[in-house]
Amino acid sequence: MRRTYSTGQRSYIDFLSLNPYLLNPDGSFLPASKKAILEWVAHLGHSRRILPSTIKSYLGHVKAMHVDADLPTNAIESPVTQRLILGIKRYFGDRNRSSTAPITLDILRRIVAVSQPSDSIDACNTDAAVKLAFSAFMRAGEFCVKGNKFAAFNPSMHLSHGAIEFKPPTGNLNSINITFLASKSDPFQKGVTMCIASVNAPTCTVKALHTLFFQDPCLPNAPYSATPMEVPFNT
Repeated sequence: MRRTYSTGQRSYIDFLSLNPYLLNPDGSFLPASKKAILEWVAHLGHSRRILPSTIKSYLGHVKAMHVDADLPTNAIESPVTQRLILGIKRYFGDRNRSSTAPITLDILRRIVAVSQPSDSIDACNTDAAVKLAFSAFMRAGEFCVKGNKFAAFNPSMHLSHGAIEFKPPTGNLNSINITFLASKSDPFQKGVTMCIASVNAPTCTVKALHTLFFQDPCLPNAPYSATPMEVPFNT
């Protein structure tokens, strides 16, 4: 959560560093003055064309800095600030966002048809990741790590080999139990176990994971893939 807040906080601090006249008399940027907040919001809306909804989120990020420092948040919550955001919305209008289409079973079948796994670990990894993400309704951050896998992987949070249990362990596999140690909807990291059944279809997640694990045997606390997919954003 704090990592998410850093986006708006960095934007505000950078803006003040370029406009030092908005700093407090002692050179500090907290607590934010009403003038500093209004000029920053106007800059976001006019110069950077950031959506009003995003500006409100950024204000929330800056408000969090004040709450952590036990400082007043009057400038951020001021009705004038809210009127300025409303004015930005009315003047520039709402930009059309490109909608993100859900991955349906038909789309998954098309993906599988052109990306059949091979002896390559990378190919098996991609095949298993796509099928697992679909069948378990997973977010990218729940089965991918960002950046270098060894530097970014945390076995207490990310999906590892030990989190996936085949049922039965040998023979004709019927299902898998997969344990998520942490997720966006589980901030206290209580963990949850999900059962995914085997299906007699090219989209079978159980078969894809079994193939991957056969090609890439690892210790239980290793990433579930030797070459985890990288995501260019924070989750």
